[in-house]
Amino acid sequence: MIGGSIILFVTAVILTDESQAVTKVAALTPWQNLLAILSIVLMIVGVYFVLSSKTCPICREKVRRAEPECKYCGYIFKLASRR
Repeated sequence: MIGGSIILFVTAVILTDESQAVTKVAALTPWQNLLAILSIVLMIVGVYFVLSSKTCPICREKVRRAEPECKYCGYIFKLASRR
């Protein structure tokens, strides 16, 4: 998600540079605004998923950070592993 949002953001910036070179207008078109907003939303959602999940060391599935055990393989996360 984060990679896709970066691609959308770069696309919006490239479109802005090309449109300003042709028309010399600083205003963004509606498509450019949509791409910029969509990239920001995807970035926020991607960061949320990264921060709110952890990877199981056995099956490599993503589980919620608050879960004490993996719902896919049953691996029990140790609480004492953090210092």
